[in-house]
Amino acid sequence: MNITRRVAIRNLLIVTAGAAILPSCFQDGASVKLKNIKINRDQEDSVASLTDAIIPKTDTPGAVDIAAHLFVLKMVDDCYTKEEQVTFVKGLEEFNKLTKLKYESNFAELNPVQKKELLTSLEKDEKLPEEIRSFYFSVKDLTILGFTTSQYYLTEVKKYNIIPGKYQGSVPVTNPISEKL
Repeated sequence: MNITRRVAIRNLLIVTAGAAILPSCFQDGASVKLKNIKINRDQEDSVASLTDAIIPKTDTPGAVDIAAHLFVLKMVDDCYTKEEQVTFVKGLEEFNKLTKLKYESNFAELNPVQKKELLTSLEKDEKLPEEIRSFYFSVKDLTILGFTTSQYYLTEVKKYNIIPGKYQGSVPVTNPISEKL
């Protein structure tokens, strides 16, 4: 009888722990915790694919490799005003609608040529709705900021030197004026 009670208590603990963990498995939100904006996984994938199209992976890591899309979402969530956040999310929705209308597919599913064609048209088209233009240029600016302030960029590409030059304590100084006299 004692063994059965132990088994029942153990099973109860397993079921209780599973019930506590299970809701996080079905979460449809972004992989980064956002307080002010609500986006789903497909929208996050669109932002990730857009950042990857802006700075693609070559012989160096691309924007997705350094998680620039998460930086973009976090910056919009933390630093943009409420109105700018609403405009960003509306722009993201309109961007996805435009992509589906033009290519009958999500931006993440487009091939590189189609992505380049769409982004080129966004750069040149002055008649686009303001939400889409604002969204695209916000993502572009924040992607570049996220990439150029990443650890990879500052340690491998730019090789930031905190103190320019080396200290040379004993160097003869010549005065060009006294040499002419």
